[in-house]
Amino acid sequence: MTKPAPNLIKLSLFIFAIISFFYVFGNLSDITLVMVISTTLIIPSLAFFIH
Repeated sequence: MTKPAPNLIKLSLFIFAIISFFYVFGNLSDITLVMVISTTLIIPSLAFFIH
């Protein structure tokens, strides 16, 4: 199995961090739309990071 490129690891971690920030922001400010969208995107971003 080959190692992923370091740039892809950084990109996936950055995407996960941005989505997590929006999730926390949506929970703190009680904005339902932001919470729903960020919750939906957390799982694909983790899958991209793990892959």
